[in-house]
Amino acid sequence: MRPFSFKIVSLLVLLSTLFACNAGIKNTPTSPKIPPRDQITMGNGQDNIITTENFQQEGATFTFERVKIVGNGWLVMHPFKDGKPVPTVYVGATYVKHGVNKKVAITVKDEPTSEEQYILMLHWDVDQDKEFDFGDGITVLDAPVFEGNQMVAFPFTAKKK
Repeated sequence: MRPFSFKIVSLLVLLSTLFACNAGIKNTPTSPKIPPRDQITMGNGQDNIITTENFQQEGATFTFERVKIVGNGWLVMHPFKDGKPVPTVYVGATYVKHGVNKKVAITVKDEPTSEEQYILMLHWDVDQDKEFDFGDGITVLDAPVFEGNQMVAFPFTAKKK
């Protein structure tokens, strides 16, 4: 009896894993809608959330307690230059799966200087290749996550050294 129950448990684990993977693919839009630039706001949505409070920072790596995304995607960091965000450049990206992701770490290319600013945001993995397709920074294949006109994004500041 024992080998039989092990096979059933193994099959159930396999099926639940396949279901979870399929949920991410099924819920990721293939043609995300992006609102007109003058109508875009930033913040959390109801279904897509980045918890930025109490983030941890060690060198060039930032860790965020909780990231929730409907579909598979990316947590991406964009830099600031001259006090303004630079959406056509990114300095770090990490893959996040459909659902709740805990303790999500993202490493930027260069260790930040004291109190350097960033925009942290979610992007879809539109083609499901698990590679962040940023293109030229204007035509971004893995598009930003929106809920209505709300882009799931936050400005934040690195901690002092």
